[in-house]
Amino acid sequence: MKPTEIKKETAGGILLPDESTDVLGFAIVVCEVISVGEECYADENKFRTHWAKPGMHVLIGKFSGAKFWAEKEEYRILNDDEILAEVPDPTTVSAIRGL
Repeated sequence: MKPTEIKKETAGGILLPDESTDVLGFAIVVCEVISVGEECYADENKFRTHWAKPGMHVLIGKFSGAKFWAEKEEYRILNDDEILAEVPDPTTVSAIRGL
């Protein structure tokens, strides 16, 4: 998973300060699925389909997964049951706070 940057301008053209768009300040983080391991969704009692695929954007909890940095970019390794939902269009997410 690779966290997606939250847009920094409202629909009306107002620029949002960095503090309000800081990805770590949100209770939920939007991420792009980069890769899915071979054992992902292997537990048939938990999962009926293999729905998370590379290129999709998903919601994860702020502290979910193991965070690491590669080539100056943040990535996360998650268990298959840590993904909360699919995000069809990540450009529409402007702020999710205080869940």
